[in-house]
Amino acid sequence: MIIYIHGFRSSSKARKAEETKEYFNKSTKVFAPDLPVSPKLAFFLLCDIIRDAGQKPNLIGSSLGGFYAMLLNAKYGSRAVLINPAIKPYLVLKPYIGELTNYHTGKKFEWKEEYINELYDLNKKFFKYINQKKLFLLLSKDDELLNHEETKATFPNAGKILEFEDCGHEFKKYKEALPEIEKFFKLK
Repeated sequence: MIIYIHGFRSSSKARKAEETKEYFNKSTKVFAPDLPVSPKLAFFLLCDIIRDAGQKPNLIGSSLGGFYAMLLNAKYGSRAVLINPAIKPYLVLKPYIGELTNYHTGKKFEWKEEYINELYDLNKKFFKYINQKKLFLLLSKDDELLNHEETKATFPNAGKILEFEDCGHEFKKYKEALPEIEKFFKLK
């Protein structure tokens, strides 16, 4: 089982979610849920999916989804692919407080100060338990939102790191990385 976890202002209809389903669904069940705006509720939803599945999943998380994948790695010991992860989203997402629009659905939502606090609390509870050896960092050297060098410095013992040029934050070359993700998950 694979859970693809979308990023901030995204949805289960994200390009990477669709490419993940297309690549893996022949051999492995892929879940790509739409997450609630509240980080606490999003994390609870992901934990419920794992509990209901009755098995330890492989995780793929992009940006804020990478943060959730890190926490789930800490809680369940799952292998996790982090695509340009927001390793400190409680800092990075603070300037976005206010009304925003989801990129895929066009729906408006409110990003609140309390959500920043939820991110901080989740990080405080789980970060120290992350199993770096079970992390695969997929990083864009030209990420316009997050610093890939900071991510590498945060996880010096990551199980695998691949860096790409000309991908941007959205990681345009994701399809090229799917065979490496499959190997990391030991599905091939």
